[in-house]
Amino acid sequence: MQALVDEPKATALPPAQPSDRFSANNATWLFIRKPQQLKSEEQAELELICQRSQTAQKAYELTQQFMSMLRQRRGQDFETWVEAVEAGHIPELKRFVQSLLINTSLLSNEPNFSS
Repeated sequence: MQALVDEPKATALPPAQPSDRFSANNATWLFIRKPQQLKSEEQAELELICQRSQTAQKAYELTQQFMSMLRQRRGQDFETWVEAVEAGHIPELKRFVQSLLINTSLLSNEPNFSS
């Protein structure tokens, strides 16, 4: 044991893979962008993240649905999307939905000052 402390051996590490550099912020950025706007290395990283985690795959699908709904202004699909999030059991998305519902409720209850 003392020999290891006295003379540490240099260990060559394999080159870092995209999954080794995974971060929540980076994943979020990949999840919200249009797939056709991703560079090939970003697409590869996204695929790897989704392959390694069913939760990440589901979060990606729900995020893409939400972003599409926003881009195409399909507010009529909001309730269906909320139901899908609730069924998905992803705490972060559930908290996001709750904040959206609270804000929507606040907006719909605001007095109309245009009169």
